[in-house]
This record gives sequence, C-alpha cells and structure tokens, in this order.
Amino acid sequence: MNASTLAGFMAFAVALLFLVAERIAVRQARSRFKLVVHVNGTRGKSTVTRMIHALLREAGYMAWGKTTGTEPRLLLPDGRERLIRRWGPANVREQRTMLFRAAVSRADALVFECNAVRPELQLVSASYLDANLLVLTNARLDHRLEQGSALDAAEGFAATIPPGGTVISSDPVHRLLWEQAAAKAGARFIFIDPIEGEGLGDMPENSACALAVADWLELPRDRAAKALSGYSEDPGAFLELSWSDSPGCRTLFMDASAANEPESTDRLARLAYSRAEAAGSISTQRLLVIASRADRPDRSILFAEYATGACVPGGLYDEAIFLGPVPLAARRRLKRSGIRYSVIRKPAELDRAPGATAVQDAIDVSKEGRSRIIVAAGNRGGHGKLLHDWALAKAGHVSTSISGQARGEAR
Repeated sequence: MNASTLAGFMAFAVALLFLVAERIAVRQARSRFKLVVHVNGTRGKSTVTRMIHALLREAGYMAWGKTTGTEPRLLLPDGRERLIRRWGPANVREQRTMLFRAAVSRADALVFECNAVRPELQLVSASYLDANLLVLTNARLDHRLEQGSALDAAEGFAATIPPGGTVISSDPVHRLLWEQAAAKAGARFIFIDPIEGEGLGDMPENSACALAVADWLELPRDRAAKALSGYSEDPGAFLELSWSDSPGCRTLFMDASAANEPESTDRLARLAYSRAEAAGSISTQRLLVIASRADRPDRSILFAEYATGACVPGGLYDEAIFLGPVPLAARRRLKRSGIRYSVIRKPAELDRAPGATAVQDAIDVSKEGRSRIIVAAGNRGGHGKLLHDWALAKAGHVSTSISGQARGEAR
C-alpha cells in the first residue's frame, strides 16, 4: 500500500469514526426528550412552530423551539427568545447543534422547524430529530431549482415522515399523497379541515394544524385557544400599517414579503383588501411591490409570472414594481405580457415628487383625495428588509424587537 492510498484510507476511517460518534451522540441527546415535533412544508412553518411551542408550554412541557424563518430564533421554555447568530449560510447541522444545547438543559420537549430546502437535507434534519410527530403545513410552488414542482415538493416532504410516528396536516391538496405515504411508513395520519382554524390567525390552516396538535396532546380546545391567542409572532408575520401622505390621502401597507411565493401572497393580499373595504378604505391605486434577491432569481421569475396574471385590467393590482435586481428572463416575461411594471433601486422612490421616476404616474399620492394600497411581496431579506424598514418609518414605528411584531396604524 503506497503512501497516498494509506492517507486516503486513514481519512476515510477518521470520517467514518466521526459519523459513528456523531450518531451515538445524537441518539443519546434525543433520548433525553419525552416528545419531539418536526415542522416541515413550504409556507407557515415558523408560525406553526411558534404555535406548537405555546401549546407545549400550556400542556406543562419544558419545551425548546427553533424557527428558521425571517430570523432564526430559539424559543425557550420560559417564553423568552434568542436570536441564533450564524457565521455563514444556514446549515442542516444546526439542527444537531441545537439538539445538543437543548439536551443539556432541563427541556423535555422540542419543536423544531425544518431548516433544509433540498430533499436530501430534509432527510438529514428528520434523522437528527427522530420526531414523534411531523407537521406538514402545505406544499406550494417555491424553490423550483431545489424542489421542482409543488407535487415534487410534497413527495420530498413525505419522505420525512417518521416511521411509526404521527403526521398532521391541513393541506387538502396533498392529503391523499401524505396519507398513503404515512401508511407505508406505519405512521398515523391526521387531517384537520382548515376551517377549524378560522378566527385564530391570518392563515386558518396554520391554526388548524396547531389545534390538531393540541388534540394529539390531549389538551382541551379552550386551553389551546388561550395559548394560541398569546403566542409570540415571527418577525416575518403578515404586517399591516398605514400613514398619511398628505391631507385626505393615505397609504395602506400590507407586508406579505415573508410569504415568498405567489399563492400565499395572493391570499394575504385579498385578505388585506377585504379588511380595507370593511373599514371603509377605498384605494385609487393598488401596487404590488416585489423585493428581489440576486441569489433567488427563480423566485423573481415566479413573481413575474404571478404579476402577468394579477396586474391585468380589473385584476388584483394596477402595477407591479420590482425593488432590486430583476433577471433578464423575468423582464422578458413582463415585457411580453404588456402589463404595467417598473423597476426601482430603493424604497424612497415610492414617494418622490412627481416626475422623479418612471412609476410616478401610478404612485403619485401628493394630490389630495388619492390613496393607495401597497402589497409587499417576494422576500423579507435584502431589499425586502429595506422596504419593511421604510414602511415602519413612514408609519411612525421603530424596527420590531425580539419580543414581538409591530402592528397597527400611525395616528
């Protein structure tokens, strides 16, 4: 055996020993918990994780939670939160590290949001947690490069079903697929109708999933409702603000930027419109402002496709405005469609003086009696954060703290 072959063999042996040691350590850490819940899906994972954390605390568990949404957070047994500081991109081994941290505390239950996008890494997350309960929120079209179609994503989520465990979902579209996958894994499947979550949040299906978890925990519905009414929202929660641009003219700002994909954005926009109409607010301009990220060109293209169907005459919006870089493929789709769209570099361009930008005809609110609704979409990070902070400043709010989410109207 020559030196290079020997070195290769030694490297393989060291790697193998590391993996075996890691697996033993993970199993030992996992054995310290009475209950582990894994939350997976396309949308609503952070919200559902926070809801379940509140339910576990109400049920008497010393529960740790972990979300990986707009900001990665640890949810502690006493209700406090800690920001998880990362020195690089999100890594699935973070699940293992946080599992170890929880194991040396007094925690006896965990609820962790899956922090992986690629199907093979979702399996790694599931392997680390070895969950008793898997909650699948939904499967929608997002992360096309990594997950493919919504059906492909649903099949990837199905692979994380814990053998012999329990699966909960309120997604009627993929109910049969997940039910069949659960049966093959020897797992129990529980479906709850989204209508059961009505009145407990902006997205009833999220609340419905939480209620099904409460039933599984044998926590009475009245206590579950109490816990859900006081849970701490994610920093990316749907946000509604308003401010006066001039006498008799207002802007309603609906921040759905953390929704990340068109289906959820569309639902939140329609919810916002219905609330505005119920409050007697009549808008003369409805704008879709899409915050783009250079590292998410697939998402920009997805929202360009959405805009071509939602910005037509009589559609949901009068104009689509892209904030940040827009891939050439997305621009081509927009131009071919003939819809009204624009590209801006910073949020302040949304309220410049007349004639200052190409979009001013659509968004000039300096004239008395004009009003607008802005629906923010696309991404909360990068340009999305700039847009979010701009709206908070316009409405007279400061940036949200770790303890909650600012909501409401500037008076």
